[in-house]
Amino acid sequence: MTNNNNEGAHTAAPEGKFALLPAGSGWEAQMQRAARTTPKPPRISTPIKTAIIYLLLAGLWIILTDYFLRVEVHDDDVFIGLLLYKNWLFVVATSLLLFFLIKRDMTEIQRSQAALHALSMRDELTGLYNRRGFTTLLEHTLHVAHRLGTGGFLLYADLDGMKAVNDTYGHAMGDRMLADVAAILRRTFRESDITGRMGGDEFAVIIPNAPPPAVETIIERLRENIEAFNARPNVPYTISLSVGIVKYEPRDRSAAADLIARADKAMYEEKSRKKQLAACT
Repeated sequence: MTNNNNEGAHTAAPEGKFALLPAGSGWEAQMQRAARTTPKPPRISTPIKTAIIYLLLAGLWIILTDYFLRVEVHDDDVFIGLLLYKNWLFVVATSLLLFFLIKRDMTEIQRSQAALHALSMRDELTGLYNRRGFTTLLEHTLHVAHRLGTGGFLLYADLDGMKAVNDTYGHAMGDRMLADVAAILRRTFRESDITGRMGGDEFAVIIPNAPPPAVETIIERLRENIEAFNARPNVPYTISLSVGIVKYEPRDRSAAADLIARADKAMYEEKSRKKQLAACT
């Protein structure tokens, strides 16, 4: 395995050790922690319901005011005044009612749209960010890193042996395996780190504000968590990850897609190395 100034690779096989390739110095910014709960979309109050309520109340108001104003009034000026007063009250009351109803509906619709947007950024199986959500957050992270003069790492991991589990035990067991990997990643990484499932058996983690020694500690914790999981009884599979890591610098203007491609390449290099070692034994 070769070293350079920008990229590193790790292996997380149960029997192996992680080896970090040096990737530069540390930095000082702290990202806010990513949301980890999947929001539930609220019930939407439709404009049609608002219109029906408005019409019913307006009709009731007209009926009641007409009934109480049907009295014998000999003075035409007084009668006209009463009608104008009634119409003025009607306009003010119905306008206020319509304003509050529309405001309530718009608030619920905005909350619903925000919740649905959050759902569209989450992976349904694991609860992690999906590729779309992760890429969006990575672009934001890179923008913040450039503006604040900070950097970080991007980790890209591939779950080894996923196809064999699907072929042997079925896709339901494969889904369970993916959910277990997601749980391990949640236990391993910090609250400020952002974890996503990129599709299939591939995962990625943004690690901001972490110098290389801290990254080594995180990777070692990942290895320990994998080993602890594989020591459990009555689990028909073992978890093994091939991991690639790349560093992003404040001066680095790489797009999110380019950084993901670099990390993906580092991961596949590590995966190929593991296969070569397995063939020699």
